[in-house]
Amino acid sequence: MTGPTWLLGTEIVCATITAVDRFRDIVHHFVDESDGDPRLLREVLAAASAWCETLMGYEHAETFGIED
Repeated sequence: MTGPTWLLGTEIVCATITAVDRFRDIVHHFVDESDGDPRLLREVLAAASAWCETLMGYEHAETFGIED
């Protein structure tokens, strides 16, 4: 995703929350069920991690600006 940070901020926050919520749900399923899929757990962890990195970058850009 690219674009002005002020325009993408809400989408980045919402996507991060969604990815982390999905990770939480998959962790619960993995722990509580006998058919937990470790590959799926790794995939949703990677997605949640990537979105968290994006959110941290967004917050940094909002706080300190970005250099061209």
